[in-house]
Amino acid sequence: MKWFVRRHRVLLAGIVTLALIVAACGSDDEETADPAPAAQPAATPEPASAQTTPTTAAMEGPKSGGVIKAVNESGVGSLDNMFTSAFATRNVAVHMYENVTTLDLDYAVRPMVADWAISGDGSVYTFTIRDGLTFHDGTAVTSADVIASIDRYNRASSAAAFFGIIMAQVDQIEEVDDKVFRITFKRPVPTLLNGLAASAGRVPHVMPARLAETDHKESVTEFIGTGPYMLKEWVQGDRVELERYDGYVAREEPSSFLAGKRHAYADEIHIFEVPDQTTRVAGLESGQFDYLFDVSPDFYDTLEANSDIDTYIIDPGIRPFAWFNNENPPTDSIAIRRAMVTSWNHDEALLASGGRPEFYKLCPLLSWCVDGFEGEWEINQSAITGGNDLYNINDKDMARQLAEDAGYAGEPIVVLASQDVPAMFNTVSVLVENMRDAGFNVDFRPMDDASVKQQRAAQSGWNMLVTTGGWANAANTRFRTAPVSAFVSRYQPSARLTELSELIHFETDQARHLQWLNEIQTLYYQESGAGYHIGQLKALTAARSWLKGYEPYPILFLANTWLDR
Repeated sequence: MKWFVRRHRVLLAGIVTLALIVAACGSDDEETADPAPAAQPAATPEPASAQTTPTTAAMEGPKSGGVIKAVNESGVGSLDNMFTSAFATRNVAVHMYENVTTLDLDYAVRPMVADWAISGDGSVYTFTIRDGLTFHDGTAVTSADVIASIDRYNRASSAAAFFGIIMAQVDQIEEVDDKVFRITFKRPVPTLLNGLAASAGRVPHVMPARLAETDHKESVTEFIGTGPYMLKEWVQGDRVELERYDGYVAREEPSSFLAGKRHAYADEIHIFEVPDQTTRVAGLESGQFDYLFDVSPDFYDTLEANSDIDTYIIDPGIRPFAWFNNENPPTDSIAIRRAMVTSWNHDEALLASGGRPEFYKLCPLLSWCVDGFEGEWEINQSAITGGNDLYNINDKDMARQLAEDAGYAGEPIVVLASQDVPAMFNTVSVLVENMRDAGFNVDFRPMDDASVKQQRAAQSGWNMLVTTGGWANAANTRFRTAPVSAFVSRYQPSARLTELSELIHFETDQARHLQWLNEIQTLYYQESGAGYHIGQLKALTAARSWLKGYEPYPILFLANTWLDR
């Protein structure tokens, strides 16, 4: 059974720009080389589908009990989502932790850990922690815990760069009492609540203050949150087992994706690492697994033909983008980077990942290309054209000449490739061949995604990789901003691009905002220094039909689901 889901109900896509890359899987500024050690821990609406009618069992309502077995997109190196930006970590941590604010199905910001009140001029935010909220170790959540968590997130490298723009305007943060805290800004700040609701990249989860004091460059070794599930066991390289937290006090509002009441219908959720796509699919077909996140489109026909499996095509889904090391020769040269991207055939790369033309689309926007979508102030996407002529040039002869003019002399270009993540590996494989055809000496190094994330933190030893960002990222950065001052590690944007990133964040004039947006996009492609967009892919997930309450979305979130075998 196929569910086709479009997520474009918020006024966003024409405005969000480079910020979405900050939240992308792998777009953090710094990573430590070693994974953290494992440690022991101290009813959503159905998506629209003309072809789908709820079964009688589904209509009878949720059932408690059982163990949901899911497969993650890749391996998990840490469960600390402020330490790493990996989606695989987020897919586990989202069940264990909560943000101060969060997003509903319409990408509207909703309260989670705390409710808020805003002063008339928009410069003072007063937060009140929800009644009865405790951590998994049984201690009450206090203002000190939340403030410490926000502070750690602010320090957590470029994944919080947009948040740094916000926090640079702070006048003071005060604990009013154990349950109330206040943030006062030097000027009106319209985007604080969105920043606190981030659900991709590095995430501002609330944790005990004693753990939040851990340096953001190091993983915490105790994974204690406030969510409906807590850590039972982490077998590194195999699975993470979560169990229901009996002390959980949920919100009262109806469930709506990450917002509202979070349930824990299943006794446990086990999230497995299964690198091989064929093995994943076989496990779903046999009933070994209940849910697969990030399925290769190569298996779409097979899964769609199975009446016991529901497939979910999520549009928009993910965006592959290239990440250059701007500190390591020869990619420290803008001219050489421009020559490299000139050789790329985006259609070919996207087809390799999407599997068929209907599973991808070209998109030069730094926001998302969504049919019928406009954005804040009803700015049509067609009005954002800056740098479009530098996207998908696909000219090998031009690339060869640009490289020669730039002084390229055949130096090796080391490209890291996450071979266990199809969207990353298939895309970068095509780009590598494009560059070789244009005369570049490419040293192609396939490895697992966890190893890529370790190696990318180094200044030397690599030049390029491909990672992905999800549609969820756009909602996380629903700002009118492009924070590129510290996009990804080993990248330093021009002074003008940095200046525009801060100016546009607080801009209220529509015409000037659009002007700056176009200038930002032009500079982005000219510099080719951060996450160079390849295009958009639809996301494919799949589940056994007995998994109920699942809301299709490019994030592994199963807290509100149940088993009805």
